[in-house]
Amino acid sequence: MLKKLVEMVNSAKCFTVLADETTDISTQKQASIGVRYLYNNDIKEEFLQFVPVSDLTGKNLATVILKSLREFGIDTKYLRGQGYDGSAAMSGKFEGAHADVMEERPTAIYFHCVSHSLNLAISASCSISEIRKCCGTATKLCLFFNTPKRMEVITRAIDKLFPEAKSTRLKQLCPTRWVERHDSILLLQEMLPAVQEALEEVSQWKDVELASMASQLLCGLLSSSFIISLQVMARVFSLSLPLARFLQHEHIDLLNAMNMVTNLKGTIEKIRTNAEEEFATIFNASETMAELLSTSIKAPRRTGRQTLRCNIETDNHNPQSYFKISLFLPFLDHFLSELNSRFLKH
Repeated sequence: MLKKLVEMVNSAKCFTVLADETTDISTQKQASIGVRYLYNNDIKEEFLQFVPVSDLTGKNLATVILKSLREFGIDTKYLRGQGYDGSAAMSGKFEGAHADVMEERPTAIYFHCVSHSLNLAISASCSISEIRKCCGTATKLCLFFNTPKRMEVITRAIDKLFPEAKSTRLKQLCPTRWVERHDSILLLQEMLPAVQEALEEVSQWKDVELASMASQLLCGLLSSSFIISLQVMARVFSLSLPLARFLQHEHIDLLNAMNMVTNLKGTIEKIRTNAEEEFATIFNASETMAELLSTSIKAPRRTGRQTLRCNIETDNHNPQSYFKISLFLPFLDHFLSELNSRFLKH
């Protein structure tokens, strides 16, 4: 199979090498090496081999990549591009792997993986305190129900409240693949009443430790900031999810990717311009969800002097105004800024 792939790559006389570092279950560090090329007017993207590596410096990774390509039988004089993530070892201007490869093959232009760029943009925009805490609570919820006994409780609650649901369990928030986090957040938003019922059941168990953990998670789930953060992320992620999935396709090119990101940026900018109306819709959905959970949306208590959390003053301490200013607008601004700096300046 490798020999056949090599023949096609060499016949194309133009290819990009794709590489990333990974660690297997035995903690052996490896470089995953693949190629992207044109064959019979069709874009091909193929995995070649895992190659063991011990030194993760840029120079050594460049040596491993070029040496491996030659050992496979690929003629490196046809190397025209390099596709890696944005780590310093791979993308460093002077000591990154791409710079060392370009010393030997100056025509091999480096491109930061566009899907990884989007992951970084979303990840950085989720660094806002309330959004970050919401993601943390969501992760803990998924881990809490990831045992057979507790999984049975959540499955039973979902079957009871959402009998036609396709999924009967929560999806864990992948720390690296944000396309999967999109699905996790959207699913959690949909299943929130079932999660509440499952936590209430576990909180009544005789196991003190599990009951206490369930009560703490239930308290976090019912907080106003968690409910609104979940609604805000679900709204924005519903827009970025199609792009995240599209960037996984092997047949896209850089121009198509940039056009789609530009369209996403335009949509987010419209939401930012009409923030009052947009957040009113999100806030109403949050209040509806809060009613289903038998709670209400409240702004946090203000103090005369506060340095460790947002202490915004609004008319009559209006929760809608408070969360719009402290959560919704910063999240949109961060997202737009990250799309520009990490993606559109590619």
